[in-house]
Amino acid sequence: WDSTTPKVLPSPIRSTSKLPACKGHCMVSWGNSVILVGGRSEPATDRLSVWSFNTETEIWSLMEAKGDIPVSY
Repeated sequence: WDSTTPKVLPSPIRSTSKLPACKGHCMVSWGNSVILVGGRSEPATDRLSVWSFNTETEIWSLMEAKGDIPVSY
């Protein structure tokens, strides 16, 4: 095993957003990215967060989420 140092770099698109600590989220692999959807964080919000992590560049980017938040049953 080799150890690696994780790095979170700012998106090439200038943003003041930071990747929040969250729980109850969902992650899914999509091409050369991992998509993080939702989750609860502090302070609580009604907005849906969608982040993309590019596994080649190792850069997190905040994605634009459009439409209504899905209803949980």
